[in-house]
Amino acid sequence: MKLPGLQRRHPVHPLRRWRVLEATALIGGCFVLWLAASWAFDDTRTQVATSSEHTDGSAEDGPDGAPVRDVIDVDPSAFDVALWNPPNPPPPPPPATPPVREVAQRVPPLNVQLLAIVRSPVDGTLAAMLYDPRTDTLYTIGAGEEILGHTVAAVKDDSVMFKAASTETRLSLMPEDRQ
Repeated sequence: MKLPGLQRRHPVHPLRRWRVLEATALIGGCFVLWLAASWAFDDTRTQVATSSEHTDGSAEDGPDGAPVRDVIDVDPSAFDVALWNPPNPPPPPPPATPPVREVAQRVPPLNVQLLAIVRSPVDGTLAAMLYDPRTDTLYTIGAGEEILGHTVAAVKDDSVMFKAASTETRLSLMPEDRQ
């Protein structure tokens, strides 16, 4: 038997009530969001208003009888300065260094062996044949030439004189005691 007004309920029917509440909450939330956004982006709220007074002390009245308010433009460049970041202090000056004395350039000692003194067959000048044991090299040099930082000052029949900076070195074919 069927009674008027009573119908068999659909199995999903209990969820319809929640869907209606959900839709109502969504619509209400959208309205509240729109209201908050319109309040936040309201141009009259973002401008600074001051009452304008004439120099004689009388105030201007607008068409509705309220005092007219002047809009003060805010200069955005005023906010470019970072007040909370102080500038870095200047670096400390470098420590004073004592004056550097020039040191005479030291030339390493000449480590060569005098093998022979030879005479050039063309012009008859003397040349010394020297052997460097560190590099295993044989040099033939005459007066005025340079070898290993030393300059040949003179080549004689039995010896060679070298100059480097302020020192003189003599290499001889014969030991000192035999001469």
